[in-house]
Amino acid sequence: MKKRIAVIGLKGLPAFGGAASVGENIIEQLKDKYDFTVYSISTHTTCKNSDYNNYHQIVFDHKKKGGFSTLLYYFKSVFHVLFKNKYDLIHLHHNAASFLIPILRIKYKVVLTTHGLHTEEKFNYLKYVYKIFDWMFLRFSNVITTVSKEDFIKLSNLGIRHRVFIPNGIIMPNKIYPLFEKENHYILFAAGRIYEGKGCHIMLEALIRMNYPGRVIIAGDLDQKIEHKDKVLNLAKQLANVRYVGMIKDKEILYSLIQNAKLFIYPSQKEAMSMMLLEVSSLKTPIICSDCQGNKDLFSDDEVLFAEKDNILNWKTKIEWALNNIDEMKKKSNMAYNKLLKEHLWQNIAEQYEVVFNNLL
Repeated sequence: MKKRIAVIGLKGLPAFGGAASVGENIIEQLKDKYDFTVYSISTHTTCKNSDYNNYHQIVFDHKKKGGFSTLLYYFKSVFHVLFKNKYDLIHLHHNAASFLIPILRIKYKVVLTTHGLHTEEKFNYLKYVYKIFDWMFLRFSNVITTVSKEDFIKLSNLGIRHRVFIPNGIIMPNKIYPLFEKENHYILFAAGRIYEGKGCHIMLEALIRMNYPGRVIIAGDLDQKIEHKDKVLNLAKQLANVRYVGMIKDKEILYSLIQNAKLFIYPSQKEAMSMMLLEVSSLKTPIICSDCQGNKDLFSDDEVLFAEKDNILNWKTKIEWALNNIDEMKKKSNMAYNKLLKEHLWQNIAEQYEVVFNNLL
């Protein structure tokens, strides 16, 4: 019989970005070797309690999103794995959930995958709570996997031995997506959650200084912080043609938007390893992104165009250069695509998680 693994922290599948996409791809590649059960919440999936795509999904019914709902989800998941089901291993995603680990360790071995240390800019006022969480996952996890080279070095410097660097991966689309927009001559910004740390406002401020007359599309959930939402929408009004399309859960539509954009602009302030950039690169769309360490660990100057994180004038200069040198940007995007083929295919990366699982099992 296949070993049983409970997965907590993804909140719901099918995924529509970020860590959930990482977890979904790990499961997809390894579901023939392990019996996965994913603990989810109704605000993050339309599925009900059932087998889904050859794995199990247990969905807790919650009416509203938010911190309290997430906390209830975590405690319900822990209660269920301790008292209602039996597993061979727990795979926990996000170090923000590490307060669960001491409880889970009463009965199980735990693999924790961290998708970035201290990247919760949305909850900056809780930074001291997150430091406590970090201490807990460092001390109680059986194995810590990190998608970030920068965080792997931090763990090494702290003397943590039970850590493994496993990069994020991609399944290459290898198709031409139909054009959902009226035309393809636009700049695109996209993120699952749009908050200040994703830098959408930086792109808009740079375009305003350029007096940019062209089309701009913004995709993602802006309802993370009302003050930042108002800031983004007010900046957008100062440009000639900005369209906000909200969060796009349909991959066909999202990939069409990405593939048909002339530039993808991503001024995020901090990244562990961006799934968004991997998806954009898999579609050969030219990228301008911030020079934060996570992005520089993922790509080189030959593969993307970097701009200084908070320097609006530098972003203005880089966007202008890219628009005037589209052929050079396309060469970079082809180089980035080739890197994905060599280093970031999920079928190869999932094997590294299999080694971690088997060593504990």
